[in-house]
Amino acid sequence: MFNDESRVRIITSLKGFDLLKKYVEEHIDTTKGINLLDDLDCDFPNSKFHYFGWNFLEWGNYNYSSKIILDGLDYLRENDLSYRWVRLGYEIGDGEEDFFDGSEEDDLEGIQVTITFEDDDYEMWDEIERDRLL
Repeated sequence: MFNDESRVRIITSLKGFDLLKKYVEEHIDTTKGINLLDDLDCDFPNSKFHYFGWNFLEWGNYNYSSKIILDGLDYLRENDLSYRWVRLGYEIGDGEEDFFDGSEEDDLEGIQVTITFEDDDYEMWDEIERDRLL
């Protein structure tokens, strides 16, 4: 289910991100893993929300670094702060999501997920196949 090809996106309120960052800094054992919040592949805060995440990440409770993030999201839930996260794996159907709507005034935006096709990759294959058939 989990693999090292996961892409993960999380959205929190600004207050939620600050609390998550504080939680991770206080609970991480750097001899076991890294603080993933210091190594973001995408990081887009705005005036209300903080959208961030990673590409090609081992995500799940078996991975110490990502488990600290998941524990931190549970901590946000305990403190009634909203979050949403989505994990997309390499294979179709390999994904999951979780969310919590706390009592904050602003509702979090949803995380937009789209599947794209890399058609340029198949253009060369099509030319080779066409030449083979002629």
